[in-house]
Amino acid sequence: MPVPVRGLHLYPSKWVGGGGDPDEKFNEDLTFIDTIGNLNSVKTTLFTFIEQTPPDRALWLGRQREKLTNIRQRPSLSGNQTFVFRCWPEPEDMGQAGDWYNRGRLFAHNLVDPFYHVRFNLQIQYAFMEVANEPNHPDEPFGQSMSAYNDFLRGFYYGERQVGYDFPLVYAGLSKHNPNAWYQDYWVQYHIKHFASKVGVHIYWDGPEVGGYSHRNEEFYQGSPEGKYYRWVKRTLENAGVTPRGIIATEFGTPRNHWNDDDIAQINDECAWWQEWYSDALAGWWCEQALLYISNADPPWEALYAVTQDQLPIIRNC
Repeated sequence: MPVPVRGLHLYPSKWVGGGGDPDEKFNEDLTFIDTIGNLNSVKTTLFTFIEQTPPDRALWLGRQREKLTNIRQRPSLSGNQTFVFRCWPEPEDMGQAGDWYNRGRLFAHNLVDPFYHVRFNLQIQYAFMEVANEPNHPDEPFGQSMSAYNDFLRGFYYGERQVGYDFPLVYAGLSKHNPNAWYQDYWVQYHIKHFASKVGVHIYWDGPEVGGYSHRNEEFYQGSPEGKYYRWVKRTLENAGVTPRGIIATEFGTPRNHWNDDDIAQINDECAWWQEWYSDALAGWWCEQALLYISNADPPWEALYAVTQDQLPIIRNC
């Protein structure tokens, strides 16, 4: 029986439909879903497209609905699988309100179109909203500020309810930029406890040495070498009095070798990690979904994490 915590982190771009490279990457992800066939979760993105003026915004929102429909209609994802949606604010979302709380509140208001589509058109029962992405990363809009992101998350929580939705929220997975300080901060713990149903973690770790070269990728390395950083997160939150929260590995993976790619070594390593994650789930480590980062979406790292055709049978059978 396949490990029942396996998910794919799909191509995160806003593009779908209309041709061009982004569409090819997204369609490749759909092929991966169909070929594997026995996943229980996927992750994709939601955007407000607020930077577009009518009628362009309506066009882009329509493309987004098309993207979500295409994913939902995959035969293996047409039941009660878990969907994690990264609600990803653009710079235009950040400029519409003066303080971070109201930015988060208004951001949720501006996502009402995909919210409606997810709940009423696609009837996705298990849908979780991850609020933003790696808020401790310097390239994200929060200035690596815990208080800014916490206010944004809290505003999103109440803004969602103001427009009639109550999707459970995921506290965003963090990058390698000092995540420990965040999880140990009182106000981060407070916001996880009161406003998040799940805790996102990003887990990248060393793969086995292949051809004399290490798989180590310093830029994305986080946590323990064996990829068990989530255990530390769970213990830290639990010791702070945070009651059980599901932990979702909203991104995980180990890179292939730069010079002598070995797809089989890479995917076997990741399947073994999935199995260990499931064992930890059974042992009470709060582990839930684990979403393998599969897309060639972030050059120049695309050669490191993209899934290849020869890996798909191993994912299906792992």
